Amino acid sequence: MGEAQGAKGARARAQALEALHAAAVAVWHLQRALAKKRDPLSHVAFADALAAAGAPLLGWPRSASGAPARTMWELLL
Repeated sequence: MGEAQGAKGARARAQALEALHAAAVAVWHLQRALAKKRDPLSHVAFADALAAAGAPLLGWPRSASGAPARTMWELLL
């Protein structure tokens, strides 16, 4: 019975890690798209507009310097 519970736990961890990975990749793709796409009228990148506004709904992260981070990778470095 102990091995079966261990296998279930391993499966649950693997599924959780897969879900976390999928969410992280989705956020990464969104950040890349926001950095590339620009407002057609002001020509400001959407990522810059969100960072300037503070992006309260997205919880836009801040880098170590306190400036808005443009990507999640800046937070890791």
